[in-house]
Amino acid sequence: MELGVLILLAAAAGALGWFWMDGVASGERRMGHRP
Repeated sequence: MELGVLILLAAAAGALGWFWMDGVASGERRMGHRP
């Protein structure tokens, strides 16, 4: 059971990290285009 929870947490953390990095990259691109 603990292994399943760890895998679930790892998957959730990886997904959140991916979306966060993608959001930061998109935000930097948007800020860079502003005058």
